[in-house]
Amino acid sequence: MLTMLHRKVLRNLWGMRAQAVTISLIVASGVATFVSSLSTYESLRVARDNFYRSSRFADVFADLSRAPLSVGERIREIPGLAALELRIVKESLLDVPGEQEPVIGRFVSLPAPGETALNHIHLRNGRFPRHGSSDEVLINEAFAEANGYRPGDRIAALFHGRYRTLRIVGTGLSPEYIFVFRGATPFPDDRHFGIFWMPREALATAEDMEGSFNSLTALLSPNASQSAVLARIDQMLGTYGGLGAYHRSDQSSHIFITNEMGQNQVMAFFIPMIFLGVAAFLINVVFNRLASTHRSQIATLKAVGYSGIQIAWHYLQLIIALSLPGALLGILVGAWLGSEMTELYKDYFKLPDLKLVFSLWIPAAALLVSMGSSLIGGTTTLYRIQQMQPAEAMRPPAPPVFRRSIAERLLVFIRLLSVSFRLAFRNLVSRPLRTALSFVGLCLASVTMILGFFWIDSLNYVYHVQFHLISREDALLTYRQPLATRSLQELQRYPGVLYTEGYRVLPIRLHAGHRSRETAIMGVPAGAHLRIVRDRNLKPINVPPQGLLISQITADTLDIRTGDTVNAEIMEGARKTVSIRVAGIAQEIFGGFEYMDRLAVGRLVQEGDRSNLAALLMDPHQSSEFYGAIRQSPMIDSVSTREGALRVFRESTAGLIQVFAGILISFAMIIAFGVVYNTARVSLSERAVDLATLRVLGFRRGEVFAILAWELALLVIPALIPGCAIGYFSAVLIMKLMPVEGIQFPVIVTTGSFAWSMLVIIVSSVASAWLIRLRMRKLDLIGVLKVRE
Repeated sequence: MLTMLHRKVLRNLWGMRAQAVTISLIVASGVATFVSSLSTYESLRVARDNFYRSSRFADVFADLSRAPLSVGERIREIPGLAALELRIVKESLLDVPGEQEPVIGRFVSLPAPGETALNHIHLRNGRFPRHGSSDEVLINEAFAEANGYRPGDRIAALFHGRYRTLRIVGTGLSPEYIFVFRGATPFPDDRHFGIFWMPREALATAEDMEGSFNSLTALLSPNASQSAVLARIDQMLGTYGGLGAYHRSDQSSHIFITNEMGQNQVMAFFIPMIFLGVAAFLINVVFNRLASTHRSQIATLKAVGYSGIQIAWHYLQLIIALSLPGALLGILVGAWLGSEMTELYKDYFKLPDLKLVFSLWIPAAALLVSMGSSLIGGTTTLYRIQQMQPAEAMRPPAPPVFRRSIAERLLVFIRLLSVSFRLAFRNLVSRPLRTALSFVGLCLASVTMILGFFWIDSLNYVYHVQFHLISREDALLTYRQPLATRSLQELQRYPGVLYTEGYRVLPIRLHAGHRSRETAIMGVPAGAHLRIVRDRNLKPINVPPQGLLISQITADTLDIRTGDTVNAEIMEGARKTVSIRVAGIAQEIFGGFEYMDRLAVGRLVQEGDRSNLAALLMDPHQSSEFYGAIRQSPMIDSVSTREGALRVFRESTAGLIQVFAGILISFAMIIAFGVVYNTARVSLSERAVDLATLRVLGFRRGEVFAILAWELALLVIPALIPGCAIGYFSAVLIMKLMPVEGIQFPVIVTTGSFAWSMLVIIVSSVASAWLIRLRMRKLDLIGVLKVRE
C-alpha cells in the first residue's frame, strides 16, 4: 500500500527526473564494467580449470636436445613425481597450397596405448591417429579452421629435407596450447603455425629419434617440493642439452590466460571504483541541495509527528530509487558485454567449453557495491535530516554573507569584468566546500575520458615503436643450429634478398638474489641496421662490446638497474653460469630479448662468431620466389615476416584492446555529461530564488543566464588540466597493478587524446548550459515577491 511518503518519493523523482536519469546511467556504467569484467574472469577461470582437471594438465615441463629413454626412466624415480610422460617435439615446414608465407607445424608425439598420458587431447572432430600408423595426424582446431582443413585432407611436412604427405584424421584442443603462439612475438597466428599430434613411433622414425626423447611433462605428488624436483631434473638433463625444467606457472600458455584473467580482475576493481565514486559524489551533491530546499517540508513532517528516522528512511528510499534502476540496468548490460567478451576470447584462447558463466554472486556483489557507494554518498545528508530541529528548519535559511573576498582583493582586474562574472565568482568563493566538491567531480569526468583514450594511444605507440623503430627487417629466418656468420652471406643469393644481418639468440636464465627470469640474449652485430636497440626515449643505443642491455620488464622482475651484476645461466651447451654487468636498459615492447654484442655472446659459449637468426631486407616483388627457395633449405627452421606479425597483432591482441577501449570511452562520455549536467542543475536549484529576484529587478534572461554560465565555466575550465593529469597517473597505476608478460604496454596519452577529453567535457558543458537556459524559463517570478514566514 502506498503511503503519503511513498507518493512523495515518486513526486520527488518526477521533479528531478533528468538528474535521476543521468545518475542512474552513471551507476549503470560502473556496474556494467564491474559485471562484465568479473563474468569474463569467471568464464575464463571455470573453462580453464575444468579443462586442466579433465585433461590431467602437467605440473612440470622440460625440453632438451636429445636423451635416451633410459634417462627418462631414471627421472621417473625422482621423489615427488606422480606421473611422467617422455615425448618427442619437433617443428617442420609445411606445404600449404596457396600460402606464400612459410607455415610451421609443431609435431608432438602421442603415447602408445596403455602408457601414462598427460595433457590429454580434447577431440573436436574426427578421431585419434591409430597406433602403428605412419602417416596419420591430429591437428589443433584453430589451424584447421584458419586453413580450411577437415578430417580426410592431406598435408605435406618437411622431415630431414624431404616432404612427406600426412593424412589428417581429426582436430583437437590441448591444455598445453590454450594460447598458441611461436617465438618472441606473443600473439597467435593460426594460419601459419599449427600443432600436430602423431603416434610416437611414426614421429620417432620421421625425425630419427628412435629410443630417444627431447621433451617431458610430469605431474607432482601432493606434498612434493617443486624446487627440489625441478633442480633434480635439470641436473639429470644438463648433459643432454636441457633447456631448464619449469613449473606450470612459467608455461607460456598458462601465463597468458592467467594474466588475462588477472587483468580482468584489476579492471573489475579499479574502473568501477571510479565510476561509482562519481555516482556517490553526485548523490552527495544532489541530496545536500535537496535537504536544503526541503527544509520546510522536513520541519512540517517532524511537527506533525514523523520521527527523524522515518524521514531519513524516506530520503534513503529516494536514494535507492535513484540507484537501483541503474544497478539493474548495469547488471543486464554487464551480462551482455560479458557474453560478447567471452565470444571474443574464443578466438584468442582455445578452450573446449568457454561460455559465459554468470554466477549469482556477481549480480549480488554488483548490487552490494552500487548500493553501498550510493549510501556513502548520501550518508551526511541523511544524518543532517535526522538531526534537523523542526523550529529551526521552519525558518528560511540565513542568506550567505557576501563580501569582497581575498581573491577579489588580490585579483584587481576582476573589478573590470562584467557584473555577471563578479556575481558568479563571488558565489563560488563564498562556498568553498561546495565549489571544491564540484571541482573534484569535474576532475573525475576528465579522468574517465583519459582512462578510455590511453589504450588506443598505447596501441598506436606499440605499432610505431615495435614495427617501425625497433624491428626494421622484412623477414626473420631462424636456423636449426648456429652457423658461422660468414655463411649467411649465401642468403643474398636467394631471390629478392637485398641485405642480411646475422644475430645470435641464446636462451638464458637470469638470477638476481632470490629472483630469476627465463629469457634470451640477442647477440647484435656491430653497426646493426635492421634491429635497432633503443632506450626509453626511443634514442638508438650502441650495444657495448661488454655487458648486457636488459628490457624494462626484466629490470622490474629482477629489481636490477644499470651497473648491477646478474648471474646468467646459459641454457644450452655446457650450461655454465657467468656473471654479467648490466650496461643499460632497453625499450623492448614484447619483452622477449635482452641485448649483447654478438662477439661477446660467442665468447660466452666459446663458439666464435656464429649466428642462428638472420634479418633480411627484401624486394616485395620477389617474395613468392624467395619463399619457394627457402622451403627447400633443410637448415632453415622457421621464417616470420614483419608484415605478417603486424597483421596478426592487429587481428588478435589489438582487436581485444580496441573493443575494450571503445566500451570505456562510451561509458566515460555518459559520465562526463552526467557530472557536468548535475553540477549545473544543482547550481540552478540552489540559486533559483536569487536568479528569479534578479529577473524581477530588471535583469534580462540572458544576463541572469550569464551568471550560471560563468559559474559553470569557472568550475569546468580549471578542472580540465588537473583532471587529465590525474587520469594519466590513474592509467599508470592500472598498468602497474596489471600482471604483464609478453607485451610491455607503456602508458601513452597523446596531445590529441588530451584535447579530445577536454573537448568532450566542454561540449557536455555547452549542452548542459543550453538545457539549463531552457529550464530558466520556468523560474517563479511571482513566488519570490511573497514574504516567507
